[in-house]
Amino acid sequence: MKIDTHRRHRTRIAQAIIGSAAAIIVGSGVVMSAGGSATGQPQITLSQWDTGSSTLGFTSPDAAKAERIVLDYVVGAATVDYRDMPAWAARMKHNTVPELAEYLDSTVEKLHGVIGPLKLVSTAKPVLAKARSGAAGVYTVDAIIDVTTTTTRDPAGSTSAVTYVVSIDPARDWKVTAFGGTGGDR
Repeated sequence: MKIDTHRRHRTRIAQAIIGSAAAIIVGSGVVMSAGGSATGQPQITLSQWDTGSSTLGFTSPDAAKAERIVLDYVVGAATVDYRDMPAWAARMKHNTVPELAEYLDSTVEKLHGVIGPLKLVSTAKPVLAKARSGAAGVYTVDAIIDVTTTTTRDPAGSTSAVTYVVSIDPARDWKVTAFGGTGGDR
């Protein structure tokens, strides 16, 4: 029983590392909470999530486009292999505004010292996303993905549902301007 508790603790640390890499806000002035929600942004309720985008006030092709872009982005950001940090860095920076990409360079570099010794490998699969409109035409997208992570401490791996809140700006060529994430055991 002690070993399982220790593995879960280490796995949570690894997930927190990935989540920390994701909890980066640049440019939009949005501040993310530890729970992955944007301060000052209207929060989506479970009933709104379950009933679909029309409850949120729109069913536009642009909202669907924002959801697709965000799911692709967060799956890439959550896919990590300690043996190929440059590929992860490229995925983290893909389709982001320049100021976010610049910040991610330093973040990935710092995380390499933690991810490498853990021999962390994670893969991700999209679950769903819901877009909601925000200030100045920027979409805020709530996305859920399943992330399977293995480490030296947990070679069998574990799967967690990870939620992200991502801002994407159509006026900036559909680039990611801010994102944050949090995970939980499943």
